[in-house]
This record gives sequence, C-alpha cells and structure tokens, in this order.
Amino acid sequence: MRCAPYGYIDAYIFQCGTDTFSVKSDVFAFGVLLLNFITKRVVEKGNPVDNEVLDLWALKEFKPGCSLVHQSFVGDPGFDHLDAVAITELAKRCVEDRPKKRPNMKEVVARLENLHVV
Repeated sequence: MRCAPYGYIDAYIFQCGTDTFSVKSDVFAFGVLLLNFITKRVVEKGNPVDNEVLDLWALKEFKPGCSLVHQSFVGDPGFDHLDAVAITELAKRCVEDRPKKRPNMKEVVARLENLHVV
C-alpha cells in the first residue's frame, strides 16, 4: 500500500508494519527523484491503480550495463553513455526493496560527483 505523496514513500515501511522513517527511506525517495529526472516519467498521474509505480517499473526494466535515461537526452552535446548507465544503476540501487541494499547518501553524492555532467 502506498500513501501520499504516492510513489515517494518507501513501501518497506508498510510491509514491515512500522511507521518509522529512516535515512534509507530518504535514499529511496531520492532514488525516485533520480528516476523522475532521467526517465522523464511522472510518479503520480491519474489513478495510481492504472499506473505502474515508478520504482517497480525501473526495477523490472533494469538491465546491467544499460541505461533508462530518456532518449531526448541522448542528442545533447554533453551526453555521456557511461554516465547514463552509472546514474541508472545508482537510481536502481536507491530504490532497492530492502533498505540494507541501498547506498547511504554519502555514497550517492560521491557517485554523482564522479559523473562527467551533473
């Protein structure tokens, strides 16, 4: 079950029957934001039942070494395919089902700083 703001709240909280948010919950929300930016997909559009949740869509679509970055970015002169793959993999790690599998924000920032174009 998801609560408002739909799509940004870590489902793990509800699956475990707790209402305690954590740093890893923030990492999850940040991962959803990254997915918003790179895929140009919205989190909530219309009836949530009719739309696949962005993090679940990304986890299903993810393939190692591939990018979920929207095609409109590819023609940009600053586009770097390796960065696209790296940011896709980072976003995927941030929205992992189990909080222990997610990076901490220090690691997220370090990985973002290593990109050629941020």
